[in-house]
Amino acid sequence: MKTKLRRFIIYSVVMTATLFLILILLDMREGSVREKVPANLIIAVIVGVMTPAALVFLKKANRKPGE
Repeated sequence: MKTKLRRFIIYSVVMTATLFLILILLDMREGSVREKVPANLIIAVIVGVMTPAALVFLKKANRKPGE
């Protein structure tokens, strides 16, 4: 369980940071970066936490092929 938790934390941090940076870069084209930072952060945190949770803690995601 400790390895699952560690993997979840690493995946969450990496996915959240990456998604936040991508959303910021997309908003730079419009010139509205400062106005959309809170919304981008909320979206990045939700997606960055829920996706690794499904990948790490669901039993189907941890099965090896052929089981």
